[in-house]
Amino acid sequence: MDGQGQQQQQQKRGPAESHHRARFREMKIREYENRLRLYSSPDKVFRYFATIKMKNHAGRWEVYMTPQDFLRSITPGSERQPENLGLDQFHKVTEEHIRKYSCPSLDKNSIFYKFQKDGLLTLGDYLFLIMLLAVPERYLELAFRLFDINGDGDLSFDDMNLYLTKVCQGDGHVRNMHLNHFFFGPNLTQKLNVNVFLEFQRTLTREVLLLEFQTLLKGSRTVLSEVAFAKVVLAYSAANNYENSAMLLRVQQKYKNSDRGVTLEEFLDFFLFLKDMAAVDSALTFHYMSGLNVSRQTLSHIAHVVVGVQLTDHIIDIIFTIFDTDDNGVLSRKEFYETLRDRMSRSSKKKAPHLASVMGVACKCAAQVLIDQYLN
Repeated sequence: MDGQGQQQQQQKRGPAESHHRARFREMKIREYENRLRLYSSPDKVFRYFATIKMKNHAGRWEVYMTPQDFLRSITPGSERQPENLGLDQFHKVTEEHIRKYSCPSLDKNSIFYKFQKDGLLTLGDYLFLIMLLAVPERYLELAFRLFDINGDGDLSFDDMNLYLTKVCQGDGHVRNMHLNHFFFGPNLTQKLNVNVFLEFQRTLTREVLLLEFQTLLKGSRTVLSEVAFAKVVLAYSAANNYENSAMLLRVQQKYKNSDRGVTLEEFLDFFLFLKDMAAVDSALTFHYMSGLNVSRQTLSHIAHVVVGVQLTDHIIDIIFTIFDTDDNGVLSRKEFYETLRDRMSRSSKKKAPHLASVMGVACKCAAQVLIDQYLN
């Protein structure tokens, strides 16, 4: 081949090779970010995914997350961090220009605006939110009531602050969350009622899921494809790439001609069902111990009785398509629970508030308050 022919061949190969390198780089960055979400400390995750650095009211530079940053930090496989923004790399902005980085899809009554008027989150806010997302409502209510020594259903700012600091593993940043004024008033002298606290958790959970659903939608569609839903379900899966690919392939083959999709309400109901995964696993265990198989009807019954959620036949069918690997119509506890338990807490390997630690802290603090009252 003459020199001109070689040059033409290189020119033809050039764009393809560049595209391959770009795809390889994109894949490696996504893999790194997924490992970061799953294995790194909350502080490092915050510093990596936060994109804003702005002067606070005291005139000091402080790092903030936007609602999009927050969602990206807790969702493996989501869109990757913007270019040139990574660990300790931020947009330096003033309060006058922060609107440029606001979330346009946020409702004016969004829960994120309870923190600050621009919806930004500090590290303390972030730690508080991931704790609320990780703990099922029934455990949070029990912990709250254990800490409520006089039984009036209210907590003071000091009581709540001590509890949150313990639950968040002694991190003092949680004391500086902006939500304190929302819960306890401008002078931090009001009491926080358990019903207000639980309603805040419900609203937060629903809004985060709504943001996630909106992010996943393609074009003008109002429903997710079954494959997109399966990818979300498997986001925290501990299975290897081959097993995950096989699960997704089953879904793709079964629903390749489907226009049905997954609606917003189905999406919300399923992940609210997962929020109480510990109770669901207990119900599954009772069935297996009694020698009963977990069929589609059984899973629907457990969701309704244990969690109070009515899963549609379509969602249950997708779940069985994903996890019923031998296609015998029976759901394996290992296949189902071990894959989804970490989705419930939005965490896998990194240290995060665990249900047992939440309850232990509540009991210890409640006992200490009783001792102090007795000694005084």
